[in-house]
Amino acid sequence: MDEKGRVNIPAKFRKAVQANREDWFKITLGLDRCIWVMPPEQWRIVQEKLNELPFELADPRYYHRMIHSYASNSKIDAQGRIVLPRNLLEKLKIEKDVVIVGMHNHIEIWKHETHQEYLNKGPSAYETGPYEEAAEKIYRYILKKSS
Repeated sequence: MDEKGRVNIPAKFRKAVQANREDWFKITLGLDRCIWVMPPEQWRIVQEKLNELPFELADPRYYHRMIHSYASNSKIDAQGRIVLPRNLLEKLKIEKDVVIVGMHNHIEIWKHETHQEYLNKGPSAYETGPYEEAAEKIYRYILKKSS
């Protein structure tokens, strides 16, 4: 990541977005202290799923607010980079060295040290917070509802 908060998006993901005549990614707070970078189509799918959750319950409401509080759009520049929002970089204490992980339908951007800690400790020993706890409860709710 450069001093302006720009990171290069892997060509595979840029091409997928550009194939749909889009030139931007949605950026938001991910789980386990990373940043999620999603193509517009994936963001629309996430929105549909969030809108199905009962907003009257505290966990869906909290998760919904967190994911939207940190959400922003970032256009792809001529060099294939996007700018990461300063508020996310500050929250996650990301300053320079990042790890970019291509997931199934989005990209994760991690502070290098945080990523190493996660890989070394594994998910059961890795310290998470209320955001991740709410996400797990929501996932269980969705599974229960669909069975």
